[in-house]
Amino acid sequence: HYQVTGQVKNIGDKIVEQIKVVATFYDGKDRIIEVVHTYLENPLPPGDETEFEITVVDEPVSKRIETFHIQAVGL
Repeated sequence: HYQVTGQVKNIGDKIVEQIKVVATFYDGKDRIIEVVHTYLENPLPPGDETEFEITVVDEPVSKRIETFHIQAVGL
């Protein structure tokens, strides 16, 4: 498995809901080999932070991961 953990912070001035965190994973040649997402459970008030965790469970894919990009979006 390949696991990524991190924090999302609301830098805006309104409560953010339905937050989707997307992780795009790349191999050594910068090719996309996996995209995994998760939704955060609770709304996030301005200035607050919350943790996320994303796991690639496919073992052959996880062994090829060289880099990744994380993006979070919400309403």
